[in-house]
Amino acid sequence: MASWRARLTNLILRWVIKPSLGRNEDLSAARLEAVRRRGVWCAKWLIKPVKGTTVRPVSEAGVRGEWVLAPGVRDDRAVFFVHGGGFIIGSPAIYRNLVSRLSLAAGCAVFSVDYRLAPEHPYPAPLDDVLKAWRWLTSASLGAHQVAAAGDSAGGNLVLATLMRLSRAAEPLPAAVVTMAPWTDLSLSGNSVAENRRADPYIPANMLRPVAAAYLHGADPCLPEVSPLFGDFSLFPPTLIHVGSSEVLLDDALRLEGVVKQSGVEVTLKIWHGLPHVFQLFAPFVPEGRRSLEELGSFIRRHLAD
Repeated sequence: MASWRARLTNLILRWVIKPSLGRNEDLSAARLEAVRRRGVWCAKWLIKPVKGTTVRPVSEAGVRGEWVLAPGVRDDRAVFFVHGGGFIIGSPAIYRNLVSRLSLAAGCAVFSVDYRLAPEHPYPAPLDDVLKAWRWLTSASLGAHQVAAAGDSAGGNLVLATLMRLSRAAEPLPAAVVTMAPWTDLSLSGNSVAENRRADPYIPANMLRPVAAAYLHGADPCLPEVSPLFGDFSLFPPTLIHVGSSEVLLDDALRLEGVVKQSGVEVTLKIWHGLPHVFQLFAPFVPEGRRSLEELGSFIRRHLAD
C-alpha cells in the first residue's frame, strides 16, 4: 500500500490540480504564460535543492542548462537530465530538488538541459536542443561512457528520441538510461489512456491530445523521433523505467519495456502501486519518491563504475 503521504498527495492532486489542468484544453498563450509564471515563482520560493548543492548555470555554444552537484559528488561522471512538462512547460529550476536528489543518489554531477518549449517551438526544436546539449557535453567535457541519460515524462521521450538519433548516426551512446513515467507514444494508442482516465489522480486524459498536438505541429505521431516506442532499441544501453500503477501513461512504460526487451537490451521496469505521475517530484514529502530516486541513482552508479 502507498504511504499516507502518497495518498494525501493523490487527494490534493485529484481535487485541486487535475480539475484545473483538465479545464484548459485550448492551451491559449495567456494560460500557458500564467502557468509558466507560477512555475518560476515556485522555483524561486518553494523548490529548493538538497542543502549544500551547487548550481552553476550554463549558456554557451547554443546550449542552455545548469550543472547541479549535490554535496560530495564526483565531477568526472555525470547524468544528462531532460525535464518533463508535456513539452510546453517546465525548466531546470523547477526540477532542482529532484535533480539534486538524483545527483546525491548517483554520486555524480547532473547536467540539466534547458530546451525550447512548444507551442512556440514545436518539434523538432526541443529535440534539436537536447541533441546539441548532449554533443556539447560529450565533446567538451566527458565521454559518452562516463554519462548516464535520464528524463521524466516528455523529458523521457526526448532522451529516448535523442538516443535513437545518436544510434542512426553511429555516435556513442550513454552508459545507461533511466526514465520516470516516459511518454513514449504521442499517438495515444495505449489502453491505459482510457482505462486509467479516472484512476489517474494527476493527469487528465483529455489534455494528452492537445498537448501532443502542440508539440507535433502536424508531424506524424508515429514517427520514432516523436514516439520512441516505435523506434529501434537494438543499440541501447541498459535501461531502467519507473512508473505509477494508475497512470494514464502506464502502457507507455509497459510497452517500452516489451520492445526494449525484444531488442535484446537489458531493461528493468518497476511499477509503483498507487503513486502519481512523476511522483519523484514530490520526494520532499513522499517517501516513495525518495526511494525511487535512490534506486535510479544506484542503477546509474553501477553502470558508471570505473
